[in-house]
Amino acid sequence: MLGRRKKEAGSQNEQPKACESKSIDPLRRLDLLDDEDVCVMLQGSKMVKVRSSRWQKDRIFRLLEDCVTVWCESSKTSHKAKRRQTSIRSCGRKVSGAGCGGNPQTQWWTLEVRDAVKLKKESYRAWLARGTPEAAEAYRQAKRMAAGVVSEAETRVWEEFGEAMEKDYRTASGKFWQTVRCLRRGKQLSANTVYSGGGELLASTGDIVGWWKEYFEDLLNPTDTPSVEEPEAEDSEVDSFITQAEVTEVVQQLLGGKAPGVDEIRPEYLKVLEGSWEFAQPVHMCFVDLEKAFDCVPHGILWEVLWEYGVRGLLLRAVWSLYNQSRSLVRIASCKTDLFPVHVRLRQGCPLSPVLFIVFMDRISRRSQGLEGVRFGDHRISSLIFADDVVLLAPSSLDLQHALGRFAAECEVAGIRVNTSKFEAMVLDRKKVACTLQVGGELLPQMEEFKYLGVLFTSEGRMDREIDRLISAAAAVMRSMYWSVVVKEELSWKAKLSIYQSIYVPTLTYGHELWVMTERIRSRIQEAEMSFLRRVVGRSLRDRVRSSVTREELGVQPLFLHIERGQLRWLGHLFRMPPGRLPGEVFWACPGRGPGEDPGHAGETMSLGWPGNASGSFRKSWRKCLGRGRKQCISLLQHTEISLTSDTWIRSYLRRADLNQDGKMSYDEVQHLLQMINIDLNEQYARTLFKKCDRSHDNRLDPVEIEEFCRELMRRPELDAVFRHYSSNGCVLSTLELRDFLGDQGEGATLGHAQKLIHTYEFNDWAQKNLFMTQNGFTMYMLSNENDVFNPDHTSVYQDMTRPLAHYYISSSHNTYLTKDQVTGESSTEPYIRALNQGCRCVELDCWDGDKGEPVIYHGHTLTSKVAFKEVIETIAQYAFKVSPYPLILSLENHCSVEQQAVMAQHLRSILGSALLSKPLSDQTLNQLPSPEELKGRMLVKARKLTGQLEKLGSSASFSSISDEEIGGSNKSPSKKESGKPVSSSKISPELSELVVYCRSVTFPGFDAASQRPTSEMSSFSENEALKQIKDSGNLFVRHNSRQLSRVYPSGQRLQSSNYDPQDMWNVGCQMVALNFQTPGEQMDLNRGRFLPNGRCGYVLKPDFLCQPNSNFNPENTGGGPGHIPTQLTIRVISAQQLPKINTDKRNSIVDPQVWVEIHGVSIDKARAKTHRINNNGFNPRWDCTLSFQLQVPELALVRFVVEDHDHTSKNDFVGQFTLPFNSLRTGYRHIHLLKADGSSLSPATLFIHVKVTRRGVPIKTVSERMGKV
Repeated sequence: MLGRRKKEAGSQNEQPKACESKSIDPLRRLDLLDDEDVCVMLQGSKMVKVRSSRWQKDRIFRLLEDCVTVWCESSKTSHKAKRRQTSIRSCGRKVSGAGCGGNPQTQWWTLEVRDAVKLKKESYRAWLARGTPEAAEAYRQAKRMAAGVVSEAETRVWEEFGEAMEKDYRTASGKFWQTVRCLRRGKQLSANTVYSGGGELLASTGDIVGWWKEYFEDLLNPTDTPSVEEPEAEDSEVDSFITQAEVTEVVQQLLGGKAPGVDEIRPEYLKVLEGSWEFAQPVHMCFVDLEKAFDCVPHGILWEVLWEYGVRGLLLRAVWSLYNQSRSLVRIASCKTDLFPVHVRLRQGCPLSPVLFIVFMDRISRRSQGLEGVRFGDHRISSLIFADDVVLLAPSSLDLQHALGRFAAECEVAGIRVNTSKFEAMVLDRKKVACTLQVGGELLPQMEEFKYLGVLFTSEGRMDREIDRLISAAAAVMRSMYWSVVVKEELSWKAKLSIYQSIYVPTLTYGHELWVMTERIRSRIQEAEMSFLRRVVGRSLRDRVRSSVTREELGVQPLFLHIERGQLRWLGHLFRMPPGRLPGEVFWACPGRGPGEDPGHAGETMSLGWPGNASGSFRKSWRKCLGRGRKQCISLLQHTEISLTSDTWIRSYLRRADLNQDGKMSYDEVQHLLQMINIDLNEQYARTLFKKCDRSHDNRLDPVEIEEFCRELMRRPELDAVFRHYSSNGCVLSTLELRDFLGDQGEGATLGHAQKLIHTYEFNDWAQKNLFMTQNGFTMYMLSNENDVFNPDHTSVYQDMTRPLAHYYISSSHNTYLTKDQVTGESSTEPYIRALNQGCRCVELDCWDGDKGEPVIYHGHTLTSKVAFKEVIETIAQYAFKVSPYPLILSLENHCSVEQQAVMAQHLRSILGSALLSKPLSDQTLNQLPSPEELKGRMLVKARKLTGQLEKLGSSASFSSISDEEIGGSNKSPSKKESGKPVSSSKISPELSELVVYCRSVTFPGFDAASQRPTSEMSSFSENEALKQIKDSGNLFVRHNSRQLSRVYPSGQRLQSSNYDPQDMWNVGCQMVALNFQTPGEQMDLNRGRFLPNGRCGYVLKPDFLCQPNSNFNPENTGGGPGHIPTQLTIRVISAQQLPKINTDKRNSIVDPQVWVEIHGVSIDKARAKTHRINNNGFNPRWDCTLSFQLQVPELALVRFVVEDHDHTSKNDFVGQFTLPFNSLRTGYRHIHLLKADGSSLSPATLFIHVKVTRRGVPIKTVSERMGKV
């Protein structure tokens, strides 16, 4: 604690002082202390390593060891001598900088490094002792070996660090800051002596503690504090409880914009204001410092404030109870004081404290608020408060003086002390304006710049200095990592770029959302960016390699594109804010009266369009603040994803195609652009379009002409045709015409819904005001998620979740632990994370005996690696309910001994805790399985369970096999029984058996016997067994699955982790159709499509005819039976947009797309049809091809859209796909957002289709006719 309280020096109270300039010698300090305090002082001193030579360190260390020897001789007891000896040596290491080796902060220090360094030291000593050439050579070899070992260790650590950052650098902050601390290598600090208020040196720990007690007693118990009485609990009984409604009401009052919460304290809002101040009224600012703000909040006044805000009754008593009879003490090392009362201060570390302080400061702010403040439209902003960081705002010095006086007076009344010595003033204006602000008769200093919440503000009201500061900070980061990361040859480019993305880029682009991207700033950012990237590839400016070439080699986009996307996201956030939110109001409002504006209209709220000639200057200024090339920014703000599919997408390619970076494009550069965006225009048409846009006739397109070229390139004639079909004048859609269009789309055709769409997607002010939708607004709506082919109502949980568990399809994974194939693949916890994040609700754990009594998970009798069972359970506990709250089933394939089964049960109980279901929800007889809603947030174990007779036998009970595959007849690797050897009797642990409640695995006894067994029993089937049962006893299988769970798993012959067709199993109602999630393909596409609706929660309700125990449905014979609804599905594939290149190795390769539409359902419904191919056009191919399908059981059907690149010589290449249930398919004109093979987005690639469904008058074709078509 020595020297730790320097900030309190100079206070009115008499308190300990830390004299920074008087640092005494460590040995002299030892003489000042008595025997009891020497160890406390040495171990509590705040001393770190200092830079000095090896000779100086050895000399100081020897001096301290001599001191230890003298003190040990004079000590009274050996115990004290040992304590002193240890403490002094510790202090000596800190003073001299000597380390004991193996520092935990040295990430690369390993046993191998330690041995190598030790050998080097021993060789050095041997060389000094012998002086022979052999000893010298041995020392040189040991030195080279140690250097090599250290270098390899450092490289390995940086590689691991780069991989961690690459995987998820946003959450790897702990390792990042640990590395930064290692790079900084600490700072030089010194231990200072401590004096009392009277100037007396405090040598004893007891004296120091006493002085601090007096100081804190005076601080936390001021004499002018209002009495701390228990608040009255009116209209509340002692035995009553605080209801959720009370808490919700109070929270809404506190955070609903009345208190300075999130809406008023973000630094980005200050940057919005700053961008407005640049061309509006001058703003006078005063930065106010509150002294020990959290420590000075009187409890009595706090109860009054909460009462005013509506926090009353038991809720107020609950808050009061946290502070009632508070006590504190002072502790330094092992010495502490008596308890003393605390009547002020908020609790440190309590999550409620910031809210209480915000409410407390809000009353001060409101009581001190006058008519001053910076006007934005109908709002006046008088202050900005972030906790105890306060900024007062006013349009003039006089108004600011009045506001400051009132604020200081209110703070004094409330018991908050203001530190006037730290007050500073600033005026944001283009001109130099003096701010004569006085406090206590003294003129406050006027600053030219001030750093507030990490953002540097300058009096000119510009961000240039802040950007320069960030560029300098990024350069400092690069210098600190130069030798260890940037130019280190042992590190791969991939690892360096991961560190570049996680450290360098965030430092350089902090707060970039409202930067003004001038040419100077753009060039400086590019220079800073390329200085790092060039060094990564080992180049310099003298190599004369273009920046674009370096970026292409590294696969890095220009940094200013990242900045522009961030700006668009921020503007979109402001644009979509509901009315009443301060940032949105500031964004839309006119900031004061501009030049030439009528004073009578200064308070009107104006849009970004700034209509009218009177506000032309504001329009120009706003466009300047938004940066270059934002003529289409309003349309981009309507939808973040759409911004990537329109101008932003094409502009990123424009910059990359501009080879000489001169801002203009020649015809050759335009051809390069077309090649990059995957479109092969006819030579004549391309030249015609180029000449049409080249209005300057210089054979080069300037920025304006490039925009015109882009608009012509991005035209959607098919959308224009739809718009003109419904528009009476071809220019706009009226509300009635839009309603008619929505009616034809099969949506809610009401005027209210049409008006809502106009207000949401129409960005033209005139059209929105008169309730018209222009062609641009119509395009934005057609591209939005609201017009997606997938029903948006199905993106949340909409099905009844109170039905028995057997009535749902359950997303299930097979051999979840594997990352690749079934023979040599790696076992890891990562596949569990991926599966759970995809909504999987049944994961498999292959459990085997491991070393040291800990079970492991791997694919038995193969070469797959092993992962600890405990690690897997810990991972599952962390990610189980992040995506879906509904029950997770742990399918245990148990091959462990009884002892390790008990360990498994212990891990399950200790790690999963209350989430693990270990007993039935009810003691009543189980007639049907519980529902997902009843099992919400719980985990179920699926495994073998001891029966009543076996449970009596305990651990001696045995059975031949307890794995799912063996229960159902596995096709895995052959067992000992199959090879002629006896099967060893496997035993089951009672501890593990107790955890099996509703998912008890049993050998399938046949459908008749299973119908008499409890519903908690379930059976597993291999894919071949399941197909056989479907073919032979389809209807019985349906009835069986209406009351009991069934799990189907892939054949053991699928060594490459391929998958079977899950549709056949879903047709008979099998709930858990387990697939290899690590293998992408058509089967996994169907699985994702099946579980796409119902909020992707992993549970989808089966059709009613699959849930009835007496159902007559048979998927092999659907003629006129249950679920038979003849339906005609007509799909018109119109066009596609921005399909990516598939063969990136061939520069001139262009996609030749064709579209397949597939129907997956019962046998009679399975069909597929395709469009013709379009040669050499992946940008905007147009087919306008109609495909028709006849469905008999539509409730089971999945519709799959597949885009392929046609190839004459080999198999067509997969481009993208989208699969969804027929019941989630929307009719009308829709866009399909394509997905990659792994299920991730292929944005901005889309398909434009028209869907029509007819359910009457459809003749039924025979099975042979339908199968013949397939």
